Amino acid sequence: MAPSGAIAVQTQESVPLVEGAVVASGSWGDDLTWVLMDDGTLTISGSGEMANYYESNTPWYAWREQITALVIGEGVTRIGEDAFYGCNKLTKVTVSETLTQIHYDAFVGCDRLTYTYYGNAKYWGTAENPYYMLVKTASQYVTSVDVHPDTKVIADNAFYNFPQNNLQSPVS
Repeated sequence: MAPSGAIAVQTQESVPLVEGAVVASGSWGDDLTWVLMDDGTLTISGSGEMANYYESNTPWYAWREQITALVIGEGVTRIGEDAFYGCNKLTKVTVSETLTQIHYDAFVGCDRLTYTYYGNAKYWGTAENPYYMLVKTASQYVTSVDVHPDTKVIADNAFYNFPQNNLQSPVS
């Protein structure tokens, strides 16, 4: 049962019922929607890729100081550039299995997110998997990288300064 004065919101069929007050919501493109709840949780749902943005052009930018948690729903396949730019209170991110690509600058200015280093690479992750995404190599002078076995996504441009002839994929 919802607390008195609270409303229940269903943002999309694949996202479970969320209780609380909606601060803001919207859609962009044909297939993605977003809703920001009063507890600071921003949920992105729908299907397909999130567009690239330029810093303050995201639909939720005006509420960036209120966003503390992010849920990327089932069906979303890509997080675009600067998608969560300046969300400096963001501390928790939950992603679905359908997410396969994250732009390396998706979380610029999210200073409270935790990064982990494994060998000579920087990773961003979730509580369940701290090595979810290889963000970038530790420096431009790295000549080899051991990718953590729990890595699901390698960010766009993670190997931007990496010598092309040194890229090798493990044989399965």
